Amino acid sequence: MPDKSILFQSFEEHTLMWFFISNIFAAFMGAALKILFEFLIPQKITTLKETNEIFREYCHKLLQSAQLANNRIDFVIRDRGCKIQFDNEMSKISFLYAISQYFCWVRIIQENALNKFVKMPRRYRKFYILFFDTHKALCSTYHLRGLTESMDIMHENGGIIPGYDINAIVDKMLADVEDNKTIIKNPIINISEFVDKYKQEPSFRNLFVSIEIWITKITPTKDNFAWNRILVFSIALKIFIKHLDKDEKSTKQMDSLYYVRFLNPSVLERIEKDLYGYRNKGIPIPFKLE
Repeated sequence: MPDKSILFQSFEEHTLMWFFISNIFAAFMGAALKILFEFLIPQKITTLKETNEIFREYCHKLLQSAQLANNRIDFVIRDRGCKIQFDNEMSKISFLYAISQYFCWVRIIQENALNKFVKMPRRYRKFYILFFDTHKALCSTYHLRGLTESMDIMHENGGIIPGYDINAIVDKMLADVEDNKTIIKNPIINISEFVDKYKQEPSFRNLFVSIEIWITKITPTKDNFAWNRILVFSIALKIFIKHLDKDEKSTKQMDSLYYVRFLNPSVLERIEKDLYGYRNKGIPIPFKLE
């Protein structure tokens, strides 16, 4: 007869010891499975549910503010700069408020919700990319570098909105968190408060200098910095809006962007690289470039 294995021999010789070992192992596995199914999995499901609820709540506000900014920008683009609109002070102020309100919600999400989304990087990866790219579309020099190598020339002609200007404006527009426990409902000063603040406080009004240079320098020509800037920001905002409203419950379908042909070729080339990168990351583009 063939020799018995060492393990089998050990089991025959020490049956009682192996019985205790198997019971201890079974008890350990039972406890581990109990912890897994009673605590860890339900906790993960609860965390996912809570995060999704937070995401929906905050992003509804973000979508509303993005739509407001997008509508005002579209109005400017359709009227090729809309000089008449900005000659009217209230019209200009409402435009400033629409842009600023959007970035207020960006800040609120960064400070109050983004850390929760970080825990689920795969689920919210596309949101992260577009969330930060809308800021880049307004403040970064990336898309307009082909027009000039001089940052001073770009800034003087409305091609740059410094990020620190946006941050300073947001600081002045957000409600005091300690005094406002329902921050999700009313975290930003309303349009009336904004108008009073803009008219009565020179220090607040001075924060908008770079944005006012931008909108007053807009001329619908392919070499105009301010014009290319507003088109770039509009494209980024529209892609983000469609990501936030995939089912198109609040937005209309977009087939193409007619104004792409007004972009400077070097700017368009960089945008096309962005869109190519989005497609590779599985981010759908809601329109065609024509």
